[in-house]
Amino acid sequence: MFASGFSVGIDINEAKGKGAQTLDFFYMLVNGTIVDRYDGSKENVPTTANGEGFADYLLTGFTDLNGYASDATVQFKLKLSGMNDGPESFFLVANPAVSAVPLPASALFMMTGLGGMALRRRRQSVQ
Repeated sequence: MFASGFSVGIDINEAKGKGAQTLDFFYMLVNGTIVDRYDGSKENVPTTANGEGFADYLLTGFTDLNGYASDATVQFKLKLSGMNDGPESFFLVANPAVSAVPLPASALFMMTGLGGMALRRRRQSVQ
């Protein structure tokens, strides 16, 4: 499973001058039950890397699969309309792991030094 979740990348193959394609719906099912759904709108899939093997568009916000059993069945169902060129490609893209960045001890010393300098400057301006 994906530790930090995932997105679905879509690579569109669209013939020039043939009109935009539409992702009518995209469903994620776990054990046969729809857990996430995207219902599209007309001409909603941009083609920034048309047919180049890179994702033109990312669908995000999918349910975290870590709460399911390791043998759970995950399926994707979709409908694209206005198809006008070669095959489309879909990629599962792992979300980057987010971790807290610890504050190093040197930062504490730096803040103490800056505080001391500010206090000294304040004392000099009062005199």
